[in-house]
Amino acid sequence: ELIEFIRLAKTQLKETIDQNKREDGLYHSYNLLKFGEDMCKVSNLQEMLEGQVAVLSSYALNSNEVIELLSALKKSSLYRKDQNSYMLYPNRELPKFLEKNIIPAELVNRSVILQAEEEKGHSRFIEKSMNGQYHFNGKYRNAYDLVDDIVNTGEYSEEEAIQAGDVFTEIFNHHAFTGRSGTFYKYEGLGCIYWHMVSKLVLAVEESYMKCLETDPFSEAGDTLREYYYDFKDGIGIDKSPVVYGAFPTDAYSHTPGFAGVQQPGMTGQVKEDIISRFGELGVSVVEGGIHFNPRLVLEDEFLEKETPWKLPNKTITLKKNQMGFTFCTVPIIYEKADFGEISVYYNNGDRYTFENAIKINGQISKSIFHRESKIDKIVVKVVF
Repeated sequence: ELIEFIRLAKTQLKETIDQNKREDGLYHSYNLLKFGEDMCKVSNLQEMLEGQVAVLSSYALNSNEVIELLSALKKSSLYRKDQNSYMLYPNRELPKFLEKNIIPAELVNRSVILQAEEEKGHSRFIEKSMNGQYHFNGKYRNAYDLVDDIVNTGEYSEEEAIQAGDVFTEIFNHHAFTGRSGTFYKYEGLGCIYWHMVSKLVLAVEESYMKCLETDPFSEAGDTLREYYYDFKDGIGIDKSPVVYGAFPTDAYSHTPGFAGVQQPGMTGQVKEDIISRFGELGVSVVEGGIHFNPRLVLEDEFLEKETPWKLPNKTITLKKNQMGFTFCTVPIIYEKADFGEISVYYNNGDRYTFENAIKINGQISKSIFHRESKIDKIVVKVVF
């Protein structure tokens, strides 16, 4: 019964995602639910980068649908050409202070209370300015306070009070309030690139590529997703000049507003996603207790062009031409360009264990690496391009 419930839930979630596809190829990120008498109404917020990352990470889309979404994203109002990257929200002009809290006359006429208060010249709930515009009394923070005060007068029914509250809600639209990101022009707000979310996007594209490899390792869709991965990654700061980035490109920053370089330096959440996606590039994964090496995303120009010393905390390894090195659980891993796949495990006692025509090492050796037993000197993985 539980398995059947999960199967049914997945079907409904997939249907929900499909129904939230927009005409421009993006997906709605958040929807608002408003309850009425014997009904409820769904409305959409504006497009957001977060929604696109969520739908990619859901694995609900096939490879061609992912490509369609990424193409739409590049053409959308979320894209910032100057940084070759993507904003949380599209930039827009917010109303100025004097443009807020203006009640159109037709909404005043819709409410018995507001009409009566205006006719009596009262300013308890609504006021009329010298230029003829209607405004709610500035003391009210929300519709609930307004409705309570109206009911407490004893002059109007609760139904009439709620009607006035509905007008308040329509004017201020608190139902759609999303916090600072929808009201500021900095601090991950309007027109800002929020770098942590961009890194989530890059990781989601990488995951989509890996999923494509599982079903069809040599498909055209896989090649396209690989191109998109590096295109999206290029938008992140490390390959930018300090002039474009606004700081040292290797430093992590929170966001980039539309009118300045990067802001708020620090060890942001972006770093976590970047580390995860880097191991994805290197093709390192753990499957059923064994370490796999499948570096389909590694670029050939990352391999050394000449012999180079690699200084580690407790030793120095000489890397040769056509090699590159990194560590995994403190064990040095050396990738070497070759015509055949092979993994050689070198032990500190001089022993060597080789897995021929393989991309993984067995569970026993993997367990020793996970436990950091310091028995292994290095692992050399021959990579075929």
